[in-house]
Amino acid sequence: PNINRLAKQGTLFTNYYTAAPSTSMALTCMFSGLNAYELDRGHYAEVKPFTQSPTLFSILQDKGYETHVIWAKYFEHMAQRYSKIFASETKVHNLPSVATHILAVDKGKSVIEAPENHLTIMKFYQETVEITKNRKKPLFIWMHCPHVFNPRRCVGSDIDLFDNLVGQLMSVFDGNIYLTADHGGMIGEKNIYGYGFSVYEGVANIPLITPNHTGRKVIGEPISSIQLKNIILDKKVHHQEFVYSDTQYFLQPNRKLMIRKGDYKYIYNKKADSEELYDLEFDP
Repeated sequence: PNINRLAKQGTLFTNYYTAAPSTSMALTCMFSGLNAYELDRGHYAEVKPFTQSPTLFSILQDKGYETHVIWAKYFEHMAQRYSKIFASETKVHNLPSVATHILAVDKGKSVIEAPENHLTIMKFYQETVEITKNRKKPLFIWMHCPHVFNPRRCVGSDIDLFDNLVGQLMSVFDGNIYLTADHGGMIGEKNIYGYGFSVYEGVANIPLITPNHTGRKVIGEPISSIQLKNIILDKKVHHQEFVYSDTQYFLQPNRKLMIRKGDYKYIYNKKADSEELYDLEFDP
């Protein structure tokens, strides 16, 4: 009910696409405003701090904001070292004991049960409250919650947990909350599980709910995540002739490219040198 309440108060984007369906690339694209092919990064490798263009974080800091990132500690090794998109003055809060289903599934153990799940959400909320109490400037927090691979959980109880967190955050930040994702995930569609190497709808079409800056309750036209920086800063949404998504950097061989224009979606598979074309109204 809390996510629905947030959407009712704000603007719901129904065709919002990640510019890159893996975490480090997705973060770099959404916070820089650049597509993956525009980045000065040709391979998936550890990088130096991003300086190619002003980022959401550097611009907010120039405007006098405190900027914070809250996430599970493993993202420091899995995402931050490959993106380094957060400006130097951003305080990163690594939560060392945040429970994630990824580790449980990778190790062949049973999924983490409810008490630990609720502890995860509580840690995120408590860290947010602590930051808010101690702030000395206007505040921007990017909160990256753990994702899941287990299909039984990711469409059920985890949604309930995230909904609970949204409700708690709304009590702190009112409606000034942006809800989105870095990428989606395939949970069996087209016999595919996971993400990162696919640009099908389950991976590429991601959620976005923003405060209602435009007066529009629903925006259905295709929009890319490279607009997120300007949506937050300028409170505007710009029309795009097409949206683009890229699974890998331009020098890597197993690359898939997606272009959506209107209801049509084109995919190029670089390694196989093959193409796919979909009418999303009839064949998503």
